[in-house]
Amino acid sequence: MRHILLLLTLVGTVSVLGASSAQAGDALAYAGQQIAVEDRAAAWSSPTNLSNSTANSRAPDLAVTAGGVVHVVWEEEGGLYHTFGKGDSWSAPAEIFLGDSASLVAGSGDSVHMAYVSESGATFDVFYARWNGAEWTLPVNVSRTTAVSSTPVIVRTPGGPLHAIWVENTGGTQTLYHGQSSNGNAWSIFPLPSGSGSAPAAAGAGGDVVHLAWQSADPLTDLGEIWYAQFSDGSWSLPENVSDSPDEASAVPTVAAGPDGSVHIAWQEG
Repeated sequence: MRHILLLLTLVGTVSVLGASSAQAGDALAYAGQQIAVEDRAAAWSSPTNLSNSTANSRAPDLAVTAGGVVHVVWEEEGGLYHTFGKGDSWSAPAEIFLGDSASLVAGSGDSVHMAYVSESGATFDVFYARWNGAEWTLPVNVSRTTAVSSTPVIVRTPGGPLHAIWVENTGGTQTLYHGQSSNGNAWSIFPLPSGSGSAPAAAGAGGDVVHLAWQSADPLTDLGEIWYAQFSDGSWSLPENVSDSPDEASAVPTVAAGPDGSVHIAWQEG
């Protein structure tokens, strides 16, 4: 039995969880503080079982609206389930769509935007739906291709349109696709220039800028590398190898955009 658990931050501390004792000591010394282990543990609330199901619950994603409401969507036996809440009060989990690989981003007001994958005829497509504050809208087919679409990520730039990036698998070739929409109802889609690979991760920034990272094998070593490209002024930059580790396989990137314009990318290696 697997459940979806949520941990809420209560107070800020220096985070050294997952580090070795030596690394932890260095981190605390660098911060100029002495923080006890129990102080770090006290920064988290007790886990809350959100799915509370006898089935396997997996692959959650969450978004927090401007009003502080947390929305969580996860996979369970071929369906997507949704709950929302604030503090200790949560709605009953509800199955919303058939599908998997949900990606959420908060919109304006109480809205939440979601991209996910669902079967469409003889293949799988990326779909879009929006939580309007009371219910989910009907799904819109974003990818509309004959290839297998997978692993979407959806982002929203401040004051700009919605962006979705996903993988199209055609005859064993994995190509990254980009979809753009002003309202979620109509999407323009096109492949990324020189964008072959998988596991896309993205973050939106001001000025309708999208930062994208993904993994793709180096043609010389056949080991995975992490690549980066930026969408700005209506076009994509050329991919840049940011991991640049020819002796180790790099995979599973994640991206965050700082308010100062900086971009942060983390990944697994070796």
